[in-house]
Amino acid sequence: MMRWIYLLIFICIISTPVGVVLTFIPWGDPDGFHGVGVPFAKVYWDDGLDYPNLAAYLLNIIAVAFVFFTAKISYDWVICVFNRKNRNTEE
Repeated sequence: MMRWIYLLIFICIISTPVGVVLTFIPWGDPDGFHGVGVPFAKVYWDDGLDYPNLAAYLLNIIAVAFVFFTAKISYDWVICVFNRKNRNTEE
């Protein structure tokens, strides 16, 4: 159980700066619809109007943590299935 707590702490430490950095990536066409921040933009611009998103920092951090956590669970699942397959073929 402690292994999962350490993993969660590690994911939080890594996903915080990565999520903040992703909030500053510009995208789109400056003459059309565009914004700053991936996957959740902190601001969108369209026809001279701006639409700020104050929750973008938190949403990007949560999104990165979700991706890391999903990757870890998927990795553990593949290893478990691979080990089960090897155990059945050795008998």
